[in-house]
Amino acid sequence: MDAAIDAVNSGAIYKYVSKPWDPPQLEQTLMRGLEFFMVRLERDQLLREKMSVIRNMMIADRIVSLGLLAAGLSHHIRNSLVAVKTFLDLAPVKMAEEKSAMKGLRNPDFWKEYHQNVQSQIEKINGLLKDLGTASGTPSFHFTDKVFMHEAISAALKSFADQFAARGIQVDNQVPDSLPALQADKPKFYRLFELLLKDELASLPAGSRVTLTAELQEKDGAKPEILVRISDNGPGLPEEALRVVFDPFVVRSDTPSEYGIHLMACFFIVYHHGGKIDAKSQPGRGTTFTICLPLNPERAAPPPSEQEFLQKVLLNEELWEKLISSE
Repeated sequence: MDAAIDAVNSGAIYKYVSKPWDPPQLEQTLMRGLEFFMVRLERDQLLREKMSVIRNMMIADRIVSLGLLAAGLSHHIRNSLVAVKTFLDLAPVKMAEEKSAMKGLRNPDFWKEYHQNVQSQIEKINGLLKDLGTASGTPSFHFTDKVFMHEAISAALKSFADQFAARGIQVDNQVPDSLPALQADKPKFYRLFELLLKDELASLPAGSRVTLTAELQEKDGAKPEILVRISDNGPGLPEEALRVVFDPFVVRSDTPSEYGIHLMACFFIVYHHGGKIDAKSQPGRGTTFTICLPLNPERAAPPPSEQEFLQKVLLNEELWEKLISSE
């Protein structure tokens, strides 16, 4: 009896019916109970959608602000980097002109490694500025390029093939070549999968496995979309890390040299194409990135306005209160 009372109070049971019961009254109670749980299911779905919208708005607001700041500073930073890079590019030539042979240096290996390291760090800064600049753009949804998912993923895998092989990471590309073309910004679209694979390289231990799948989704009344999943069998992410996976200021505990800038750029590339990206993970069970992209962003159904969403919530709440107060 105590369990039944607790279930009624918590909403797990609509109403406790005891014997003997009246069949008409029982039928009415069952109908109201069914309506009660249908409205409750819809309410829970609305709450999940609301939390998802709020989360995406918070991410977008923070990253757009960062992107605008980066766009304003990138010009000045790049000018300084050009001067430094020009000096580094000219250094070997000038040494040859001065007839200063490498053998005459006390530690030639140090200067070679130092020169290469500085060059790579400058390229990394340029890459960070490029990815930050992605966030400052406004999505147009008017794309003239036609891209095929299989070709884009295959090109990204080809560019990282040597790095995956060196670490013994197996990649299983199950994306079919029969998927229809998407309207997209081709450079950004190809960049999306390069960044995702780069993130996999940074987070996976040697000997791991990455699986890529894609399928066409054509639901009744909905725009056709391509659903892409990138899964791995790595160590996974704890819940607190999963909540900030698209945060550009996140520093990885396993690879402190890597920042969340790559996934931040992925978030906005998908956003610019009218799509959605999500990450699911469990410690010890790997991580899965799910990307949903419309075939033609120009024809993508616009998201419900704030007023429409509020009306739907209020209508749901009215039905909820009515069922709660009913006998």
